[in-house]
Amino acid sequence: MTHLKMTERNNPRQLEEELKVLYSSIQQAIEVAGKDGIIQYVNPYFCRLTGISPYERIGKNIFEVAPESALARVLRTHEPIYAHRSHMEECDLEIIANAHPVIINGEIEAGIAVFQPLTEVSKLKEEIETSKKTIEELSLRLDQLSRNYYTFDDILGSHPDFVFVRNKSRRAAGTNTPILLLGEPGTGKEIFAHAIHGSSLRSQKPFVKVDCADIPESRLEIELMGSEL
Repeated sequence: MTHLKMTERNNPRQLEEELKVLYSSIQQAIEVAGKDGIIQYVNPYFCRLTGISPYERIGKNIFEVAPESALARVLRTHEPIYAHRSHMEECDLEIIANAHPVIINGEIEAGIAVFQPLTEVSKLKEEIETSKKTIEELSLRLDQLSRNYYTFDDILGSHPDFVFVRNKSRRAAGTNTPILLLGEPGTGKEIFAHAIHGSSLRSQKPFVKVDCADIPESRLEIELMGSEL
């Protein structure tokens, strides 16, 4: 039988002291809790960041003081959690945390969480992502609004005069000539306008409706025809 002599580095107490020194030197908040949720350790940066002393934190149950924290979740799920955002009610602080279970012989014995405050840079990044999503949604909405809702296939009618107007509109759509639609209210001018645009060379461009009643008479020509610089 081979006998192994336990060296100083193999001494559990020595390893524990080394870990404490390491945890104390890390410029991120560290919190450790046992599998029962009882908080066992917080490092000095945790106390500086939160303003909570070890005497106020150690011995409390994480499931009670911060049930939605990354540390509490990792003890419930036994799975690592990364980039978990939460709000510490005790110190009114937004944080980003990573947490990992401590597994010994296949059983969870504790959990450890490392976190830092949600910096202005992180907030700005989130605001940019939110703005990006908003822009995409608005762009989609604009596309839906500008899309042609009607085509010539939607314009149904068999009267000779109606067929003549529809065929003439279809031919006109293939030209670059400005088209003026005249008719009494409710006769389908907008439907024809949609259909002409959808069959024109500009069908991939937005279909923009302009209410002339909202444009001052002095600017009507400029708004509709443009101006030369």
